[in-house]
Formats: sequence, structure tokens, C-alpha cells
Amino acid sequence: MPDFVAIASTFATVLGSLVTAVATVFLWRVTRALAVETKRMAEATARPQVVATIEPNRLSMMHADIVVSNTGNATAFDIVVSFDPPLKRDKDRPDRPIPLQRISLLKPGQELGSFLSEFGPLMEQGTYSVTVAWALSPSSMDRETITLQLDLKELEGITRLGTDPMTQLAKSTKSLDEAFSKVASGWSKLNVNVITSADRAREQEVIRQRYEEFESPAQSAGASSSPEDKPKAKKPPARRKSPPRA
Repeated sequence: MPDFVAIASTFATVLGSLVTAVATVFLWRVTRALAVETKRMAEATARPQVVATIEPNRLSMMHADIVVSNTGNATAFDIVVSFDPPLKRDKDRPDRPIPLQRISLLKPGQELGSFLSEFGPLMEQGTYSVTVAWALSPSSMDRETITLQLDLKELEGITRLGTDPMTQLAKSTKSLDEAFSKVASGWSKLNVNVITSADRAREQEVIRQRYEEFESPAQSAGASSSPEDKPKAKKPPARRKSPPRA
């Protein structure tokens, strides 16, 4: 009997140790998978994401701007942007290079834009393949690349009602600054009407004189009409008495 109890106790101890070991291995695998996933998510959220688009100009919807922006959460370095087929510039200046084809760095949330050309030459092609490549650090040889299809025909028929509030505010501020600069420099004079106490006294005197001129004819007319000049009322004719009868 004591041998059976000892054997059972030993078996229970070994079984408990085995269960503990299996649970430890399982917990280690789960912890490791969780750590790897957490690291991957942290790296994914702390990576740059650079895109290049063609957008209507804020002042004129007939003209196009090229805009390169970093929508990620980290700084992108040595950015290279290319369009296939190549973009066309204005007919007047076809020799001008395409702007923003290479950028040293873009901080998170930063964007750079530049006037490109009119929409007419760009609409002739319609669809462009845009490729953007960047490095994660200035000394890194690893580069990330994305390629997207940009269809400019999607912008056909888009209209704008009124003026952009920020653009209108900028124009108003510019006009106000120009007007104030002319006044401050002496090139323009302000037409200011200043009323002094002497002007007010003169105005009161003019009002008093006009009032007296208005009252004088009325008073003279009242004085000329005396009671003697008024026509007398006619008395009715007296009745004749008839002679007494005999």
C-alpha cells in the first residue's frame, strides 16, 4: 500500500510538471507571436507613405498643380517621382523641367505643390502611371516603392461655386495692405472731413438765420391784418311800419 501511494504521488508530480511545461511553452509561443505582431504594427504605423497627384489650381480650375505629400507617420528621404507617359508642360515653355521630380525629404503631413500647366495638354493622355520611391533614412539602401494609376478624366465636369474662402481672404488682405502702404508712404492721401467747434457754431448760426427768415413773413402778414381793415358785416334792412287803419 505505501508503495502504491508513493508511485501515485510521483506520477501526479510528473504529470503536473508536464502540464506546467506544456503551458509554459504555449504561453511562450503566444507571447512571442504577440510581440512580433506588436512590432510589425509599430513599424507599419511609423513608416512614411508618399503619394503624388495632379490637382486643380486653387485660383483657376483650368490650370493644374502637381502635389507630392507624405501621408505617413515618419519622414521620407530621397523621394523620386516619375510619370508614365511623361507629363507635358505649357506650349509657351516646353523646355521647362517638370517640378518636384526629386525631393530630399518630406516630414509627416508635409506636402509640396507647384504649378504644372493647363489641363488641356494633360487631358490628352488621360491616364498616367505614377511611381513614387523613397528611403526610410538618409543612409539606408532599402527603398520603398508604390505605383498607382492616375486618371485625370475623373476631373471632367467638376465645377466650383464661388471662391475659396482662404483665397478670398488672401486677396482682401493683399488689397488692404497695398492701400495702407500707399497711405503710409505718402503717395495717397486720405479724404477726411473734420468738424470743429467753430464749424458747429457756424452751422447753428445758419440754422437760426433760416428759421428767422421763415418766421418773418408770417409775422408781417399777421400785423398787417388789423380789425379796422376787416370788412363790416351788413345789417339787414329795417321793416317799414304800415299806417293805422281808421
